[in-house]
Formats: sequence, C-alpha cells, structure tokens
Amino acid sequence: MSSELQKGSDYLVELHFNRSGGFIDVILDGGITLAVLNDTFERLLKHARFEFDMNACYDFTRAYPDLGMSDIGKHASFVSKNQYRRGTHYKLALVSNDTLGTALLSIYKSLISHTPIDVEVFVKKTQAIQWLIEDS
Repeated sequence: MSSELQKGSDYLVELHFNRSGGFIDVILDGGITLAVLNDTFERLLKHARFEFDMNACYDFTRAYPDLGMSDIGKHASFVSKNQYRRGTHYKLALVSNDTLGTALLSIYKSLISHTPIDVEVFVKKTQAIQWLIEDS
C-alpha cells in the first residue's frame, strides 16, 4: 500500500492506495474547505498510482466541514466537469460518523447523482470498504 500526505495549517489529508482491494483510501483530518477538497482531487489524479475509474473511500470521521452549501455544489460541479480525467464508472464511499457530516455528504451524493458514479454514504468505514470491494 502506498501513501501520500497533504498538510495544511489546520488539516491533513492522507492518500493510501490499496492495491489488493483496488481502491484509494482518502483520510481527511481537521477543517475541510472547498480548496482542500478540490486540491485533494487534483493530487489524486496526478498521483503515479492513480488509475482511471479507481474506487475510493473518503473518510471524514476525523474531519469537520469548514464549507457551506454552495461550496458543496461547487465541488460537485468540479468533479462532474473532470469526469473525463477521473472516470465515470467507479464507486465512491463517503464516511462520516456525525450528523452534520453525514447530512452534508448526503447532499453531495444527491448533487452528483446525475452522473454514473456510484456513491454511498456510510457511518462505519468497515461497511464502506466492504461495499467498495464487493463485486470488484
């Protein structure tokens, strides 16, 4: 498994490439802004181990949202516009264990529901990983 860290003044993002499971594990810690989300997306695409249409788990259990509703819409639009670089047929598991985080991730899920990306929101990471690797 390879990994990469991205660190800011009040956040940390870890990218772990799980080859055996065929997915990327993105662990976010601290305050998450629109800039952090977009930068993480870009770093993922530029990583040497990234593969087109690779499944991903975004773990927000140690993070807190520092963004508004319009920022969620902007990130969804950013991802939609970059499908040609990221892929269109992959699974995206979003994990949060608090009410606000889960609600915001559910909004994000609904905003990108018009794409072929298969998105689910989970409160337990073990369930998210199981969903990602089933039928892979």
